[in-house]
Amino acid sequence: MKLILENWKRFINETNDPQRTELETKFFGNSKDIGAFIYELYKKEKESLFSQGKSPAEISSHHNNISEKIKQEIKSKTGKDIEDAGRGQFRTTYIYDNDLVIKIDVSLDGSGKKMNEEDKNFGTRSDFDIFPRCYSWDTSYEWIILEKVEEINNPQNIVSFFPNNLLTKHYSKYYILLNCIKYKVAMFENNKQEIKLFYDNIQEQIQNNSNLTVENIMEQFNKLSLFNKVCAAIFKFKMDVDDSLREFNCGIGSDDRFVILDSSTKESINTGLSNLSKQQKTWASLRRAAREKQQNQNIVGVTSK
Repeated sequence: MKLILENWKRFINETNDPQRTELETKFFGNSKDIGAFIYELYKKEKESLFSQGKSPAEISSHHNNISEKIKQEIKSKTGKDIEDAGRGQFRTTYIYDNDLVIKIDVSLDGSGKKMNEEDKNFGTRSDFDIFPRCYSWDTSYEWIILEKVEEINNPQNIVSFFPNNLLTKHYSKYYILLNCIKYKVAMFENNKQEIKLFYDNIQEQIQNNSNLTVENIMEQFNKLSLFNKVCAAIFKFKMDVDDSLREFNCGIGSDDRFVILDSSTKESINTGLSNLSKQQKTWASLRRAAREKQQNQNIVGVTSK
């Protein structure tokens, strides 16, 4: 893992570099294309269930069984362990050898591919290193391989990455931090209504302390490189502040830096949600086609007898 981190920036834009291929082969042992291998295994099991007339919800309920088969296959092929980190509406996540995260598309309409593409785009930027680094990906974004990040499960631990000596003893410093980020983003957007809203929110939270002002709190935060970088990312990528900086969506990277785990933009979230109904329609159409094909095969079988 250390070797991958050291070579990440060097190789990130050299996907055909023979040294990178050698690096991946060395790390993944007998299976350089571990992402593709897992994706194809999952796809095969999903298609088998679909051919049996299972609905998307029913296929999701078989996720644990599918993952167990994948674990056995991976262990047999590479000698390494893989952990099931859970399935969402559009993607399934695995942790390979307790070191890397593999996300695969499990949607009917490819919505998971769009999210994988976003993760790849965020994870290969050197100017915004607050997202999980992306080491490898499928050109169609069926799968991606990311840096493993240790989740932060307490809001106060998030605040610790944004030290502000004016708020050392303030009980609501997490909410003040969120409102300060929203305030600065509103300033970027020149949204006067939201500027006033978040200024008032901060003022309300510090009203019992006469020594504090919004201006001197912001002055302290503005000295922090991480604070400015997070605000710039929120503004540039149209991310939701509350969702981005919540517990379990923030973490500590392999080099101890602050990381936002799920970097889905508002646009991709809305697109994904709107595609849920489309997935149901797609499944219904495909199921009808499969049923008709089976009926035709039955008719042919009867006629041949």
